Amino acid sequence: LDINIIRYNEALAKRETGMHDAHEDARLMKFPMAEKLVLDTPCVVVDSGLRIILWYVLKCLSLWDQNDMFTTTRFMGDLLRKSITARQGTSWRTCESNFGPSETPHLTPGCINIAPCWFQQGHEVGPLWA
Repeated sequence: LDINIIRYNEALAKRETGMHDAHEDARLMKFPMAEKLVLDTPCVVVDSGLRIILWYVLKCLSLWDQNDMFTTTRFMGDLLRKSITARQGTSWRTCESNFGPSETPHLTPGCINIAPCWFQQGHEVGPLWA
């Protein structure tokens, strides 16, 4: 993508929610969307500096795997509850204001990592066409 994710990140306010229209409009003026992507196959999206922005891994987990993770997650309530923090300066991933009540019985909101690509974060990637 024709965007520098480092510059974009620096333009974000601390504890940005993405729900302040004036901030979003100003950021869109500074970082206009040059193109729209329609992702329909697994891929890695990189910025202008070849930094990974996201992985699109459509259907990488079977329905059986998804159901197994959901079932297992239901039994992790205590760990999930403890993962949410209310302290100032904690990670946005675990900040209490980012979690609402669960609509699913016996499922506790919290922060765990079950993303298949998570541990590849931070590794540089070359262009796909090289």
